This record gives sequence, structure tokens and C-alpha cells, in this order.
Amino acid sequence: MTEQTIKEWLADCAALTPDEIHSFASTVHHNSEVINAILTVLDDRQKYNDLVDKVCSTLFSLYRSKEIELKRFTLGFLPTLIYVYLNAVAHGEKKSCLGIEALLIGLYNSESVNDYGEAQVISFRLPSLAQASVYHEPMSLAPASLTESALRRLELCNTKLVKWGPLPQLERIIPQNRLSVMTALLFIYNQHISCLQKSSLDQLCKVSSKLVTQGFNKPGKRVSYSSDVPRVLPRIPVTGKFLLEILHSLYYSIFNGDSVLALQAVEEVHQRACYQSYTDVMLVSNAIKNSRATYTGQITENPMGISLAISPAVTTSAVISKSMITNASFRTKKLPDDIPIQINRGEGEGLGSISEEKEDGGGDIGSGPTRRSLPKMAVNFGKKTRERLSKGKLRTVNGGDAWESSDHTEPDVETALLTTEVETKPSNNGSTPHEVDGRTMQVSSV
Repeated sequence: MTEQTIKEWLADCAALTPDEIHSFASTVHHNSEVINAILTVLDDRQKYNDLVDKVCSTLFSLYRSKEIELKRFTLGFLPTLIYVYLNAVAHGEKKSCLGIEALLIGLYNSESVNDYGEAQVISFRLPSLAQASVYHEPMSLAPASLTESALRRLELCNTKLVKWGPLPQLERIIPQNRLSVMTALLFIYNQHISCLQKSSLDQLCKVSSKLVTQGFNKPGKRVSYSSDVPRVLPRIPVTGKFLLEILHSLYYSIFNGDSVLALQAVEEVHQRACYQSYTDVMLVSNAIKNSRATYTGQITENPMGISLAISPAVTTSAVISKSMITNASFRTKKLPDDIPIQINRGEGEGLGSISEEKEDGGGDIGSGPTRRSLPKMAVNFGKKTRERLSKGKLRTVNGGDAWESSDHTEPDVETALLTTEVETKPSNNGSTPHEVDGRTMQVSSV
């Protein structure tokens, strides 16, 4: 099945016309059957020895095309090509993968020169504390402090550039330049890693684990002394710069690929760096491992990069979670305890005015008859009016009010407030006192 799929794909690539290249480039990334078949041929080159050279030749022709998607399609297999080649060299089987070596040399030489045939140099400036960037603001540089020394310091910042290249042209790979070529190819891979498919990132994690762990015993596994002990695979030599490029790819895969595989590969790269005493690699791997606490719960949810949250044009009401409103949010107001209980009485009862003598003297209501004084506004009456008010009484007859005077005369007042006595009399059975409430009423003379 794999052989048939590869042959059909080779025939389709050979029959492409210039008008069909663009449509073929837009669909080749989504053909998972072809991608899996190519990976199978590269991994089992002994079985598909007659197809390896044809596949490598077709991949190189796609890489040299003007379509950027076809170029990235070839770069997606670069981690597998690097591992297969280094593994074959470690086993002493370099002659069995000459087609893969030719493909790697072609990719390397294509990136070492630009479109004009000149040596390609890639340079970039690291952010400095003296200049503003997307990562920070300058500490002490204000518009008023742009002196000559400050401007000179700014100019010096632009001269400190990080350069990659120029790379020398190669005709073949030898032990002296083998790992430097692999490092340069991984650098090219990392430049396009954000545009590659997720399957390529997963394959990168698996290949990275094989590169750094091959030839080492797994932790906790004992070597048997029986006759059927498997042959220990030879170790693949690596350098510090090569491992740094692998860590760069793995860090991106943590957020955009399979995070479990990527984190496991980072741990294995860290162990290999400790074994080789690569301090720069140990520094980067420890930084990646320790940064996991910062991204707890977000590693598999958000991709790596700057996320922009654009608010909608129409404002909507914010949704408040239920946990934000608790019983403590509602404060119940307790009623005061000094409110008297109102007993349902006859009509007109309970309308008496407050006694000032009671408030001043603090007497008890049930101790005896209480005399309520005149309101303060009664002092404005004349002397004759006050004498009549003091002698008169208000008595209740059959539910009505009648005026009773000591001298049996009609009270002649223009406008007066009459204050009655409140008498407490025991009931017939002597159990419940009976209150006789007085009223304050206004009497107008006719």
C-alpha cells in the first residue's frame, strides 16, 4: 500500500504543469496519506531502497520551486531526514543513504546564497534596555534627556547585531562539518516552524528523543545477563549549538504541538546536556522546565505568541459568575427591639401625645395616674386662658368627649390645646389594668 501511494505521488509530481503547481501546492499539505507514506519510506530505507532516491529527488525539486508552500512541504520532513542520516552514520551505513545526504547538501547550499548568488547573511538586533521595544520601556530616557552621550549610546545599540552566516558552500559532508551543517538546517527549519503542519511538530519531538537517548539505558531498566541481550545502539554525537536549535523547536512545540511529547523531549535533552556538560544548553532547558509553572492550565489551550483581544463594537452586558454573589452580599437589616407592640383597640385610641414629665421623671406607666403637661406652645396663651385650662377637665361620656369645669362655666378660648389626664384603673376582676387615654384636641370658640 505504501509503495503504491508513493508511486502515484511521484507520477503526479512529474506530470505537473506550470499552471497546476499552485493548486497542487495548496493541497499537498493536507494529504496525510502521502505524508505518512514518505515517512515510512525514510524510516525503513532497507525495505524501500529503490524508492528513497526518487523521493529525495522529488522533494528537492519541490523545494527549488517558486511556490513557498512546496518549499515548506519539504522542510516538514527535515527532522526525520537529519535523524535518518545521523543514525546511518553512527551505524557505519553511510553508503546506504547517499540520496538523503545529497538532499541535505542541496538544502544547505540553497540557503547559503541569496537569489543573486551572493553569500546570505541573516542579522537581527536584540532588544536593549536603552531603547524601547515590544518587551519593555526605556528606564530613564525622556525627550528632555536626549544628550550627546545618550544619542551615542543609542547608536551603539544598533551596531550590536546578531548575525547568521555567511555559510561556505559544500560538496560533501565530512565529520568536521557534519554537525555544523545539521545545526544550520535546523536553523532554517525554525525560521518556518510557525507555518508547518502539526504532524511535522509531532515528528520533531519523536526524532529529538531518539537523537539524545540512543545508546543510553533507560532509567530504572536493568541489563539482563541472559544470552538474548539486545545489542546496544551506538550513540549519536551532538554539539551544544545543535541541542540549542532542538530546544528552540521543542519550546514552540510545547504550545502548538503535542505538549506531552515536547515536554518529555525537553527533559531528555536536559539529561543529555548534563551528561555532556553543556552549560548553555542546561541553562536554556532549565528555563523551559521552570517556566511551566507560569503557563499552568494554558499550555494546551493557547498558542505561543501575542494574543490581541479586540472588543466588539456593540457593548454587551458582562456575565457575572455565580461564585461572585454569596449570602454575605445581602445584609439583612435587623428591626430595633424597642418598637412597642400595638394592641388593636377601639377607634381613636393610641393617639395620645407624649408626656414630657414622663421622659424627664422616668415614671412607670402602670404605677398610677400620669399627668401630662401642656405642650410648649401653650405658653403663648394669655394668663386667663392658662388658668381655665388648669381648672378644667375632659371626661369621656359614652364614647364622646365632654368638658367639665370646676366653676360650671363654658370654656371660652379662642384656640387651645386641651390635655387630659390618663388614669389607670383596675378592671373588675383585678387582673388587667384599664387605661383611660386622653387626647390633645384643639377647641375653637364660636
